[in-house]
Amino acid sequence: YTKKATDLITWLRSKTIVLSMLRDIQKALNLANPSWTQRVLGVIRAVLTRWTAHYLAFWCLLDLRATLDILVRQERESRWMLELIEDPFMWHVLARMLTHIGPLALAINFAQAAHCRLDEVLIILGYLISKYLGLLETTTSPDDQIGLRAIIDSLEKRWSKCDQTVFIAAVILNPLYKAKPFAQIRQFTTAGITSLLLKLWQWFQSSPVPESLCKEILDYLQDQGDYECFSEWAEGERNAAETQVINFFELT
Repeated sequence: YTKKATDLITWLRSKTIVLSMLRDIQKALNLANPSWTQRVLGVIRAVLTRWTAHYLAFWCLLDLRATLDILVRQERESRWMLELIEDPFMWHVLARMLTHIGPLALAINFAQAAHCRLDEVLIILGYLISKYLGLLETTTSPDDQIGLRAIIDSLEKRWSKCDQTVFIAAVILNPLYKAKPFAQIRQFTTAGITSLLLKLWQWFQSSPVPESLCKEILDYLQDQGDYECFSEWAEGERNAAETQVINFFELT
């Protein structure tokens, strides 16, 4: 069905009159429904070497389904197009596929950024594992279970080959997280975290650990000394980020 969806995209893009009709229908829907998000979508074709572009192309096509339904009631010339647009199973498969690859597309969008940090990589990986485990628990389709398990196994294999302590330390040293993501793991006590950070110091610096470093780590983990106000600052940053996300989705 992905091939059928790609063929439909190719056909739509080859018909300038059809594209114009799609824009006109969307403009009419916007005028009739002023409370809707006022936008006019186009039909985009995926770049062959960029699989995330396939996700966006299929997402856009799925978002245009209602507009295409109106179009087929007005335009009855192309029998092949009508049959494809009116095939409910194709849309079902397309929606299911986007549910599966959507988290990966989002993760790659973050991870490919020039400013992506080590702590963000691990947070993204944790998000993916959590997301796909949740999908695996709720699906009843054997095919979906096989695909989701393959994705989870691939993610776990990647993580097993990483220098895990470096990524974990990067998350802990982010004051927005500290040790919270690892709260359910027994070895990440204050003593365990201190030992991990001291080992990394010796690894990276190739020199004895400064006497003041242990106290610095304890102050950081316990919000004491120079880090006394960090928890309040982190809470303010989280609230501001949540507000930005809410505003973004309200606009889109």
